[in-house]
Amino acid sequence: HGAMDYLNTALFGVNRTRKLTTQDVFQILLRSFHAAHCLIIEQDGMLTTLTAAVVLPTADNKFHFCVCNVGDSLAYVYSKGNVREVTEGSHDITANRDMRDALGALGPVDGLNPELSNLTCSITEVFPGDIVFLTSDGISDNFDPVVGKFCVPKKPERSMSQKLTGSNFRGRSKSAASDLADALPTVEGYQRHELTLLRIEDILNHDWGSNTVLNSVGGRVVDASELCHRMLDFCQRLTTAKRKILEDPELYPETETDMQHDQKMRRRKVCEKLALVPGKLDHATIAAFQVRDRTEELQHYTGDRTEVIGRHTPGLTHAAPHASTEDLTMRDSPPDSSDEITPTASISLDSTPLASGASSLAATPTHTPLNSGMSN
Repeated sequence: HGAMDYLNTALFGVNRTRKLTTQDVFQILLRSFHAAHCLIIEQDGMLTTLTAAVVLPTADNKFHFCVCNVGDSLAYVYSKGNVREVTEGSHDITANRDMRDALGALGPVDGLNPELSNLTCSITEVFPGDIVFLTSDGISDNFDPVVGKFCVPKKPERSMSQKLTGSNFRGRSKSAASDLADALPTVEGYQRHELTLLRIEDILNHDWGSNTVLNSVGGRVVDASELCHRMLDFCQRLTTAKRKILEDPELYPETETDMQHDQKMRRRKVCEKLALVPGKLDHATIAAFQVRDRTEELQHYTGDRTEVIGRHTPGLTHAAPHASTEDLTMRDSPPDSSDEITPTASISLDSTPLASGASSLAATPTHTPLNSGMSN
């Protein structure tokens, strides 16, 4: 909340004699990252990636999407059926990256300081009707063709000495995961990135049997809320098999003696099963906002704090337009709900409109208890 609180105050909590420029916005975004890191240190928190963005009205009735990110939480634009990533500069799209490495993070990486090696500021022009959205890696990585088990990353060429060394192990039996990898096509890093974007486009442009009510008409998504639901629904479905494996009661011994006896065997068994099925189980947060001119709509708006949808600051007469956001992490179904094979997504973050007509939203994979009704 450190970044959002700072953004709320700095962007519309101050009376200005001139309009904000993109340079002003990036200075504010970077300072919000500093505020977030300081709050983590103050609260003895853990590491987190962070992406924060502002949609800013600029000259000649244009809009610009200003993004600051660190780690592997990314930003995209959905425009006229096409998806493009705005944060490409924060990671090498030509390389097959290790998805276990976020590349950067806020928080005490070395005990006090953050890891800012891939801290990136990005900007792109957007148009009315476009939908901008931010995702944690628990969303974006599930659209990766390697994670989806459609292909495998191409391995670099080995030297002759490495080939000779590897020949000593030909007698070992291969695992089922290795057999599966041998049967799949290989992709270069840049192909992997392109296929990820194409898959997101496919989900957003067509309704492939989603169980979301908003998708009942099919076709392209029409607003930010439907985009969030459709992408979350895809991730839920893709990771169903992995969750079922982890929910198997046989994996959890009843006594401590049994646990010590076969813990390694059970762990190996789980890892082998998980390697065979698609999907990545990780915190899944998405925030989306549809671009449009809100100058008249916000002319009497005086600002608000970030609140859960449905609750507004006392005395505020003009309801704040908000971006659609969802959080899918570690949420159990209520006791009286019907049985579901996937957790139910819930509203997690309000985007607050700015006095200048801009809107801000931020996505960061941190978790708060279910009864708080709110997650970063």
